[in-house]
Amino acid sequence: MRMNKDDLALEKAIMSGDTDLVYMVVMHWKDNLTLGEFLMAIRYHPVALSLYIKYCKDQDRRTLVDLFYQDDQFMNSGNAFVQDSYSEKRTKRARLKIAALQERPSREGFKLFSCTIESKMNTLSKAQMSYQQGGFQFYSKATEEQMKLMEYQVKLEEKYKKTFMDLSLSDTIYQCILQGDLKVSEQLKKEFKVPDKRFVTFFFLIRDRVNNETFDIQGPFFLKQPLGAPLMHCVVFRFYWLKVRSLAESHNWLELDKFSKARKSLIGYEPFFETCLESNNIIEAEKYVSRVLPENKVTCYVKLGNRKYEDAAETAFAHKSEEGLDLVLGKCATSNRPLVNRIQEMKAQLRQRR
Repeated sequence: MRMNKDDLALEKAIMSGDTDLVYMVVMHWKDNLTLGEFLMAIRYHPVALSLYIKYCKDQDRRTLVDLFYQDDQFMNSGNAFVQDSYSEKRTKRARLKIAALQERPSREGFKLFSCTIESKMNTLSKAQMSYQQGGFQFYSKATEEQMKLMEYQVKLEEKYKKTFMDLSLSDTIYQCILQGDLKVSEQLKKEFKVPDKRFVTFFFLIRDRVNNETFDIQGPFFLKQPLGAPLMHCVVFRFYWLKVRSLAESHNWLELDKFSKARKSLIGYEPFFETCLESNNIIEAEKYVSRVLPENKVTCYVKLGNRKYEDAAETAFAHKSEEGLDLVLGKCATSNRPLVNRIQEMKAQLRQRR
């Protein structure tokens, strides 16, 4: 390098296999060339370029984008802008300050909040432009919709003095319903074309089977499915689940009842029953038992407690379900001897009919 033979110096550094030497020569180039000359020169040395990109990802995001842009790597430059938009998070101090000022709104609090959002929106706008230039229409549209969602979230934060920014679309709708803002939740559903029904394929390994139990996939947004199936098709009713769970969580029973009667539920009525039960409202839960699928009524009655065991037994007998009778029997064996005897009689009658 002292002999001004920078190309030779880089070649020797690469041949040595010593990354520190390569970085030393690359940084020497960067300090002694204009940015355009540097980016043009390093393109002809793939190893050096790869190491420099790695360095830029951690230390110099601006140059990283310039590198991608100059090489017409529009997808990579767009991705870099998206990553940068999410790295522009509020510092802990700013978050605390905003939280305090949201309790007592002021011009200073609004300015601090607006600057953060504006910076993020500008960066996402650059990402969208990169995707458009590269012809990546799907990514461009997705980025546009993310910015549109952020605009909604800003208004919601101002209205409810609560954090909405960086929530997913589903969580934003969920929080709106929790706040009782059904109008905005419907606007979001229409604006972003959220379907009532969406299909997703899940793969489960057989080794995950544990007593054939069930689990809730990603919280309240998916139906419970048995573990262990090597391949299952799970029907996801996102908006229905969101609305049912959030109305129950906010104890808006009247609205939940109206929603159940608006039209035939795409998710059935077990979710209505379950969410009421989870909220410890047995009276509301009982309303939906008559509307659940016949094969699930026995289980629902049992979940309502010992005062409904007799109804559970009668329902199981009516559906000729010895398994259902055994379920009730297991629950009341030590507490209700007359019902135990009645269940034994029912089981005997079912065996005679076979």
